[in-house]
Amino acid sequence: MLSQQELKSIINKTGAIVDGGVEPSKLLQYPQYADLVCGALAWKLRHIKADVVLGLLTGSVMAARDVARALNLRVIYGEKRDNQVVLLPNFELKAGEKVLIIEDLINTGTTVKQAITMAKAHGGDVVGVGTIVDYQHGEYDFGVPTESLFTLEKKNFAA
Repeated sequence: MLSQQELKSIINKTGAIVDGGVEPSKLLQYPQYADLVCGALAWKLRHIKADVVLGLLTGSVMAARDVARALNLRVIYGEKRDNQVVLLPNFELKAGEKVLIIEDLINTGTTVKQAITMAKAHGGDVVGVGTIVDYQHGEYDFGVPTESLFTLEKKNFAA
């Protein structure tokens, strides 16, 4: 597990600090650091018993893959389309599968809520959410355990 100081050092090295906030897509461009950061997130999520990891285009795809690899789980992908989340073609969620949703950042929580709705519509059982950056300070209730590596002031986030 990486310390907060080690995580902050990686953020600085990758240039992921943008307008006073952290932009995970900058960090994820460096596989050697993405592995470390996503491994740290996987470590925080290790207590959640999941069958599959769900990541969303575009920012969360790499994070979801790296977390799934660290937890030895299958990974599937979805995307936002017309204000809802849909699975990408050739990916399936089987009824009863326990789903762990991975996001690169949570700003409002809307995308996570839409992903939960989609997973449930496919018969999935959402058992957790993980994110690299949380701009909501945990001020959301997804109804499942949620873990983040960084909690930052929303006012520092530049959309």
